[in-house]
Amino acid sequence: MRRVLFVVLAFLTAAVQPAAAAEFSFVGLGDMPYRVPADHEPFRRLITRINQEKPVFSIHVGDTKGGSTPCTRDAYTIIRNDLITFEQPLFYTPGDNEWTDCHRYRAGDFDPLTRLAMVREIFFAEAQSLGKSAMAYERQADRSSHVQMVENALWRHSDVLFATVHVVGPNNGRKRSKSEYRARDEANADWIDHAFSEAMRMQARAAVIAFHADLWHKGSDKGFRKTLQRLARGAKAFAKPVLLINGDVHRHTIDQPLIGEDGAVLNNVTRLRVMGKSDLRAVKVTVAAPSQPAFRYEPLSPSER
Repeated sequence: MRRVLFVVLAFLTAAVQPAAAAEFSFVGLGDMPYRVPADHEPFRRLITRINQEKPVFSIHVGDTKGGSTPCTRDAYTIIRNDLITFEQPLFYTPGDNEWTDCHRYRAGDFDPLTRLAMVREIFFAEAQSLGKSAMAYERQADRSSHVQMVENALWRHSDVLFATVHVVGPNNGRKRSKSEYRARDEANADWIDHAFSEAMRMQARAAVIAFHADLWHKGSDKGFRKTLQRLARGAKAFAKPVLLINGDVHRHTIDQPLIGEDGAVLNNVTRLRVMGKSDLRAVKVTVAAPSQPAFRYEPLSPSER
């Protein structure tokens, strides 16, 4: 009888123990396709390669067109039609080429704010990802006073928190509209705070935050200061692995550029800058089991066919 009781107690104890966190992979990419129509075919082959890898989802960090490509509804619709061919969910956050740079003559000499409204209409009509297996997410517009921010997303996979934040270059769009910039900058700061708060509440083993702009490329641009401050504050309080994913510069980089308020490098924070423009590759990111380094990285090239 004592042996039976011991076996039962051992079974019940094992049943309530949390399962070991399994590793999984997702894909980061951005700043593509730039050249129209030359890049569309290799970009589609890259999507084929990503589909073959079967990641849990992918994240496109913006610039879905070149800065001199006309900012027309047709251009946005073509890229959206490509993005929905991802077999797994595809999360997207806008880059500057989609709206802040649309005032350029070769881009169509459009009012950037009308293009931003169009991007939100075409890509963010619902609180779910793109891709064939659409995935619902929490969006800032539905849970705060920042009702315009339909593009800022938060979701979870396993015990890892993910978020996108709409930060763009150059200088976060300050020159295009100061009122729009101020409202979005404040909303982004609140969203970063919320993301880290949620990561701590759920006892996440890691947090991943994606945005377009390279916050460190030209030093401390004023348009990025609040974003950098909130990222540093949140990452320090979270005190577990944080991965920041950005594009904008088109050079693949993995480094640790985030500086805390005390001037020291935040060693729990890694930045992945994806390829782009003429380098049409993506990066497969594996979130490792807790006993290993937090993240592993593998470049992905377009499929041969």
